[in-house]
Amino acid sequence: MGAGLQENKFQMLWRIRRTLKPYYEEKGIQIFHGDCREILPTLRFDSLITDPVWPNCKAGLIGQEDAQGLLGEMFAATRTIVKRVAVHVANYTDPRFFCVVPEWWPFFGAMWLHYGIPMHRGRLLRSGDIVYLFGSPVASAKGRRCVPCWKKAHTLGKKEADHPALRNKIHVRWLVHWWSDIGETVCDPFLGSGTTAWAAKQHGRDFIGIEIEERYCEMSAKRLSQEVLQF
Repeated sequence: MGAGLQENKFQMLWRIRRTLKPYYEEKGIQIFHGDCREILPTLRFDSLITDPVWPNCKAGLIGQEDAQGLLGEMFAATRTIVKRVAVHVANYTDPRFFCVVPEWWPFFGAMWLHYGIPMHRGRLLRSGDIVYLFGSPVASAKGRRCVPCWKKAHTLGKKEADHPALRNKIHVRWLVHWWSDIGETVCDPFLGSGTTAWAAKQHGRDFIGIEIEERYCEMSAKRLSQEVLQF
């Protein structure tokens, strides 16, 4: 019976893989509209870089009522062959949120992404975001011997999209550079407004994004189609 259930699971994944069509696609980049917990098992990629729904994020995001449960289910749906994981959150996110990270990805370290202009949240000064890194670091090479843990965005930058949890493009581009290698595929299962997709495109990485809200899929697609690469 166990073998039969396992076979049915593989048949289901094969069916999903055959019928799944990208919401948006260009050379090396795909965006899928749907639930990442259903789509992730059908995908192959090297580096998972994401800004998930966290417990005390701004209102209006699907899954925020049980953000930790959603994060754990996302990890459970992600195949263990993924080399590395980066989870980007606000500096007021309780680190116990990450107890659902599977043990097969060892903790590597943390990055501090500082804002150009700090702000406050009650008594706490919001001077930046934190990225928790798990898995294996990028390949060692000249100029990349040690993974840095600090980056400051000296400018706020213009607001790229109407999304409640936008991330600074300078930070995300820097993160993609330091947590993926040339020739690898980056995945963001909580794509939002598409900043990780933009950063992957800037670095010439293949990219797969998943977003459950269609309006944000459309937002990401428009940003990518209008983007001019900087050489």
